[in-house]
Amino acid sequence: MKKPQVDAKDILILNMLANNARLQNKEIAAQLKLSEPSTLTRVNNLISNEVIKEFKTILNYEKMMYTHKTAAIIHYLHKDEQELYT
Repeated sequence: MKKPQVDAKDILILNMLANNARLQNKEIAAQLKLSEPSTLTRVNNLISNEVIKEFKTILNYEKMMYTHKTAAIIHYLHKDEQELYT
């Protein structure tokens, strides 16, 4: 797989999005003095070339009034493994 070309403007876009992933294309374009279509193309290329891998939502459980976080790990045993535990 060919390494994606990332230039100085792309780095600026990445830094801006790293600091505030909710920035609108219009805001990025204005700050970098680029056209909106050019900025959108750059962001879409960063996504399609997997320079930007994913977008995540990080929840604030305290604001949701949850007091504990719980994780569950479920392991399904193969029928041969089940015999070991019975």
